[in-house]
Amino acid sequence: MLHFQGPAALLDIQREIRDLIRQGTEYQSRTAECVRIIREESRRQTELLDKIERKQAVRGRASREH
Repeated sequence: MLHFQGPAALLDIQREIRDLIRQGTEYQSRTAECVRIIREESRRQTELLDKIERKQAVRGRASREH
């Protein structure tokens, strides 16, 4: 059980909780930014792979026709 040393101790705990929440919010924002970047990069990589597959398919058809 916690034993508070008056209003000052309560204010200290409230400030600490506020700071922890602020840090959590900052970490959450950083994580969201990382996720956004990873999604964009995944889309780019997928598009690149699609282009490669299309080129390979075209070359495959062209070599079968000759």
